Amino acid sequence: MLRARCGQNRFFFRLSLVILAMVMVSIGGSCSAAHAQSTTDSGSRSTAKHSHKKVSRSKTKRSSRRAHAKRHLSKKERQRNDARVRQLRRAFVASSQLRPMAQQLQTMHSPAAFAGVEHYAHTNSGEAAAAAYLALGNAYLVDQKFSDATVALHQARKAGPALADYADYLEAKADVAQQKYPAAQTLLEDFATRHPDSILISRAELLLASVDVAEGNPQGALRKVAALSNNVAGLYIAAQAQQMAGHPDVAMRTYKQIYTGYPGSVEATQVAAKLQAMGQAQPFTPQERAQHIAGLAKAGKYTAAAQQYQSLAADYSVAGTAAQNFYLAQAVLMDFKQQHHVNTSELARLSDSNDEAGALRLYLMLEAARDRNDAGAVKALVQQMQQRFPLNRWTGEALFSAGNMALVANDMPSAIQYYTAFYMAFPNHPIAPVSHWHAAWLTYRMGDKAAAAKLFEEQIVDFPDQPQSASAMYWRGRIYQDVEHNNAAAVACYAKLSATNHHYYYAHLARKQLVGLTGVSAATLPYLSHVSTPTLPELSADVPSDDVHVMRARLLANAGLNQYISQEIQASPDSSAWGAYAEAQIYSSYGETYRALQVMKGAVHSYFSVPIAEIPREYWTLLFPEPYWPALTRDAKAV
Repeated sequence: MLRARCGQNRFFFRLSLVILAMVMVSIGGSCSAAHAQSTTDSGSRSTAKHSHKKVSRSKTKRSSRRAHAKRHLSKKERQRNDARVRQLRRAFVASSQLRPMAQQLQTMHSPAAFAGVEHYAHTNSGEAAAAAYLALGNAYLVDQKFSDATVALHQARKAGPALADYADYLEAKADVAQQKYPAAQTLLEDFATRHPDSILISRAELLLASVDVAEGNPQGALRKVAALSNNVAGLYIAAQAQQMAGHPDVAMRTYKQIYTGYPGSVEATQVAAKLQAMGQAQPFTPQERAQHIAGLAKAGKYTAAAQQYQSLAADYSVAGTAAQNFYLAQAVLMDFKQQHHVNTSELARLSDSNDEAGALRLYLMLEAARDRNDAGAVKALVQQMQQRFPLNRWTGEALFSAGNMALVANDMPSAIQYYTAFYMAFPNHPIAPVSHWHAAWLTYRMGDKAAAAKLFEEQIVDFPDQPQSASAMYWRGRIYQDVEHNNAAAVACYAKLSATNHHYYYAHLARKQLVGLTGVSAATLPYLSHVSTPTLPELSADVPSDDVHVMRARLLANAGLNQYISQEIQASPDSSAWGAYAEAQIYSSYGETYRALQVMKGAVHSYFSVPIAEIPREYWTLLFPEPYWPALTRDAKAV
């Protein structure tokens, strides 16, 4: 399963391109397809009309809610907000030409990129220069050129106040790195008072707590991090302060909490040295080490995890135990995940056992047999795993992997057998819908239409919210129409598919079939009631022009500080409906269509399932970027 999903991903990627192309043709270059679609049938016409009214009403409601919120601000607060927005807008306009250079610096950190931004900073003044110096300071900080960062960030603060909180915070970070603690304190104390709308307030407090630790004030540090206990940096500072305050047992527990709970963090790499300095020669138990390594594996750090599992297996405390075999098996697994083939020499070190390690060993042997293209060995290993470990997760991995191997070899009977065994044994596994669909589709391809019909119905009932249910509805409809000659039932399948998965490839085919079945009334099929139309989150393209955080996000893009854009927008209390659109719009305005598309897809998962008019037109222009329009229309016409 681990390896075979790559082939599936390529298939679905090609299929999605076809779907995207057809949707683009349907909505037109200007995304006015809500009206074009409405000319095809009166039902769609009424839906589109109702949807436009709904969007309009929700937009009015949001505008009213924002206006209501503003009325609750005092006159002084409104004046301050408006003045801040005007300041940020002027800064954004002044620094607009910096953006390509700052973005290049953010990406490349090359001497030429630094030189370009430096030249811009020296030849401009005010907020334009401030944004350039901020870009330089951030880049120097990333490169650990702390003295250069301090100089650039100091210049940023002098040149313009629009992003003074970023200049203060980043310069304080550079000062702390250089152990210039009084200078850092000056920048960080009263940070919230000076920058009340900043998203960096808690980070500034955390940085100030680290200064307290460095200057021997553990109680001050503990007070500051008390509200940040779930933050790994805060925990690390707390552990240092606890140690300094004379509470070594508490400090050790906190350090271990970091090691096991945040294994991928920078702080976790520093914990062992801290504990050893406290006299803990062997600071972690094998169980704690195993928990840490499992976290590394979950984070995808397979090479580090493999090395640490090998080290743990060599520990004298686990020598000759079942745990040692388990750790060795995990090391082989990590290597397989990283290299995509099994290290047979390491595999040979594993002992046969009737536990988790034994199941994993057999699965890895199966993957090694796949590398050799040995279908006989794969079949024998699957049978052994089903007998010895019928419900073990590695038996599931083995079944799905064997099914994919058979599918690639066009051995459809074996593939059906493996896939069926998988979803029967693991019906709640995330990949069960895919496995069931493979079995159903291959059964259809082999010509057993009656068995396939039952499997398609099962797919719809058991996995109604999965994309494979759309395929199952279409092909069940085709069996009704072509084999059973039950046109009323076929219409029911096609109509349900069209209504619930509006822009899917099979919905397009279903509507073509419906053209030839005009006048046939849909039958009532109870199993279709399991499928429902996906619900959309509240979506708006009504981005407020007077929102401080939106303006700051746009200005940050000019300065190349992309890592803060999303956080700034999310800090606006009204951003749930329009935040993703605002962020994507920022990326798209610079031609970063890929990043804009990622944000949009994350915000609107079900955009293939609903009619066009259900989603604001502006979202469609970002979901289907205009730079790709010629290729998409060409490919759509070729379908």
